[in-house]
Amino acid sequence: MLEDDPQSAYAKAAFNIRKYYWKILKVEHEPRVVTLADFADRDIGTEHFLIAQKHGISTAFAAWSRDGGKPSGPIQHSYPGLNDLEEHLSKIRKSKRKGRCLHFDAGSRCTHIVDAHSIQKNGALSLIAENGKVIAPSRNYTDFRQNQGTIALSLQGIGKVSTFRGFCAAHDNDVFAPIDKGPVVPTREQVLLYAYRSICRELFIKEYSAVLYAEQAKQLPPDSVVHELLDGMRMGTEIGLKSLQYHKQVFDECINERLFSKMCYVLFCTGQKPNVVFSGVIYPDFDFLGRQLQNLADYTKPWGLLAFSFVPLEEGWGLLLSWHSTSSGACIPFMQSLATRIHEKGDGGEFLFRFVIAGCENMAVNPTWWSSLSDDQRTAIEHTVFHGADVLKMPRADYLAAGLENVAAWNFEKVISQMEPET
Repeated sequence: MLEDDPQSAYAKAAFNIRKYYWKILKVEHEPRVVTLADFADRDIGTEHFLIAQKHGISTAFAAWSRDGGKPSGPIQHSYPGLNDLEEHLSKIRKSKRKGRCLHFDAGSRCTHIVDAHSIQKNGALSLIAENGKVIAPSRNYTDFRQNQGTIALSLQGIGKVSTFRGFCAAHDNDVFAPIDKGPVVPTREQVLLYAYRSICRELFIKEYSAVLYAEQAKQLPPDSVVHELLDGMRMGTEIGLKSLQYHKQVFDECINERLFSKMCYVLFCTGQKPNVVFSGVIYPDFDFLGRQLQNLADYTKPWGLLAFSFVPLEEGWGLLLSWHSTSSGACIPFMQSLATRIHEKGDGGEFLFRFVIAGCENMAVNPTWWSSLSDDQRTAIEHTVFHGADVLKMPRADYLAAGLENVAAWNFEKVISQMEPET
């Protein structure tokens, strides 16, 4: 198993064994770190080590007959997977294409649903595109399968990158005009709208993810471990969706009543040429010092939410982190821990790049910059992007503390902050 911690390695190994409907009675050896040298002169060990290095996992079974019969040599063994997954993904994609307007005042007049860019096409994607294309996470099932079930990055046209059919043309134009018609100042209204767009995109994705998991689970026997996993993913998605719906309602009321005073933010500004653009939201569970900020296993109240976006400035670009004051309990300590790490190391760009890559799959990368990276650097970025989406991986408290050093070389010369609401 290619993993960076023993708990995740065991969870994935146990899951793969249970896919055969086998029951684990005893574990002879706990997970431990091994190298190729450990498998020297050990039958098929070297072969399977190399397979695991390439594909993330390799499985070999040793068995014996109850009657003491003659053993046979190694044989290939397949296990049941999802039936016709591409067919079900196709159904979900068609359903998503219909879309719906998420505006709080949506009604019968919202007939023209558009492909709304959660990352601005003109103000962000066009800044890093080459011949109209960027590197972005693929939504193609074939790429997902070829990449061993992990997120794959591929060259794509900016017309479709980061889009979601979550607004009609009228509401998309009217609501987001203060951020789409020019650079960020920033005003608290602009701060709110960047966060609102990220929240709506995340809500839209989660709604259809819950449907997808339920549809996939229906194709499997109820007692299969994959059915159990998909059902758990559906339940987790629905819990996250409930919290998103709460935050969207808070933002809806702010927009409807034009009350922007409770928006808080920190804007990191740079004159550098951008190499990555992004937009996303997280529920900060751990801070940059590895301290727990909120327990995401506690479903009794909405979790504090932090939005982050690439924003175009009059000169250069900025990384905007924003939240409503109702989320200050988690977001202010999160920002304070970032300030502590910057004070210790004097390099905020490294921590912010790691945060963006670890917290966001809604991103796009400049093709030339991507090509300039080493194979190891590209692999590290892909693994970090996938980290948050890997449901069998144990969460790490220190995931923001280290990793992806000396990759992006972000350097922010100026910081603008309003971490308290206006009175």
